[in-house]
Amino acid sequence: MQRAKHLISLTALVFVLASCTNPAGNDDSDSSDTVPVIDRSEIGNALQAAVTRFPEYLPPGVTWPIDAPHVFDQTNEITGEPILVHKDVADMVISEHWLCAWTDNLLSATQEQRTGDVETALRQIEKYPNLPEVEKNVDNPDEFTEYFVKPAQAGDISLIREFYETSCFHFSDLGLETK
Repeated sequence: MQRAKHLISLTALVFVLASCTNPAGNDDSDSSDTVPVIDRSEIGNALQAAVTRFPEYLPPGVTWPIDAPHVFDQTNEITGEPILVHKDVADMVISEHWLCAWTDNLLSATQEQRTGDVETALRQIEKYPNLPEVEKNVDNPDEFTEYFVKPAQAGDISLIREFYETSCFHFSDLGLETK
């Protein structure tokens, strides 16, 4: 379960906040050290662009987020300036939103005994480790399949339910109703 706990923290990756004192690189530091960041005002456009690049679809009745989660409303505790995030964070937010949407669909379909919908949701969730942003940003993404998908395919949804309850709670801010 210890390794699974690391996977449950996947969404923490999405919200790693870049505390850059010099994002523009306009001092004596090497410009190759500049982290490409965006601020709160740019996240909505970044999310919309990420949706157009995303290779998968959402379950029926779920919509893509159109604005930033509330976490982006925070300020740096030391400087009081708005929090900056890596410019590619929107792609990971969309990937995680997609995963949470299909996991919600799986849990609902299981509870309501809709076998065809359970199978569809599992086929979708199975794609998560191979999503471009997940492959790029998540260490050992295939462990998600081992720890969550395979048990669910065998009929044990307890771990994927735990993942959902601990990792998808903040997606209600993005338009995804959670149970």
